[in-house]
Amino acid sequence: MQVVLTFRSYLILFVLLSIVGCVSDSTTKNTTESETPVTTPVAKVKEVPQQQAQAAPSSSEQIVAKTTAPTQKPALQKPKKASNPVNPQSNKKVVDQAKEQLKELEAKKGQLSAGDYARKKQSIQGMIDNPEKFVSKLEPTPAQLNNLPNACDLLSDNFIAKTVGVDAASITVKDGTGASSEHARACFFRWDHKGVANSGVLVQIQENPLPGEIDNWAAYYIQAKVNQGETNPTTMESTRFKAYNDIGVSGAYNYNMHRYLWRTDNDKVFMIAFNIKSSEKEELAWAKTLGEEIMRNYRP
Repeated sequence: MQVVLTFRSYLILFVLLSIVGCVSDSTTKNTTESETPVTTPVAKVKEVPQQQAQAAPSSSEQIVAKTTAPTQKPALQKPKKASNPVNPQSNKKVVDQAKEQLKELEAKKGQLSAGDYARKKQSIQGMIDNPEKFVSKLEPTPAQLNNLPNACDLLSDNFIAKTVGVDAASITVKDGTGASSEHARACFFRWDHKGVANSGVLVQIQENPLPGEIDNWAAYYIQAKVNQGETNPTTMESTRFKAYNDIGVSGAYNYNMHRYLWRTDNDKVFMIAFNIKSSEKEELAWAKTLGEEIMRNYRP
């Protein structure tokens, strides 16, 4: 069958072919443009140091940082050990104790070997030569821990020597406080007085032993010495004291017992006891002079 194409048919075919060709060229052009990489010019940025590049914190951020940042504490320094002031009375007490030990050592010399004797004597001599090194080894008594003053600090050997009339160098000082005593402290000032060995003066301070049960203990204590007296545990006889008001608030004394007591307004009782051959008049004068010196040195 022979196909005869008319002019109209040729015209339609030509139009179709033209359309197909245009679409093909458009598609090819788009594809080519999409495959070609597009480079965008980038402006060269000047490098900024890291410290400058960081933005400065705002004022609110600075406040938060200050309040939240940990506070650095200064390094703790080890406190310097305070040097203890030199106490002549304490040093003298160490020397006196050393001399007593030396006497005891000499008495036992024949019972010790030459080596033991030499070592012990050297140790005791060290206490005499350097007493300040041994003061800290004097263990406190319960009364010391109870804040009672050291009775040996209330008087000096020089003052006693001047009052009684004796050489101060001959006086030895020894703490007479009992190891278990909680409410009293005592001190012995001892010397050989007019040929009598172990003569001397005892100073004592006492406080209320039952503060939770007895009020105005010191006043009752002194009044009882005057009204009822003191009972001798051996003979069970009672010895009364006489009123003695030369020192403190009130006091009492007994010449035969050679004891002189007085009280203070803070419920403390002081006592001076003599072991010296003397008259009542002499002892009363000594007690007044020594008592007044004790009260000057006493710090409540």
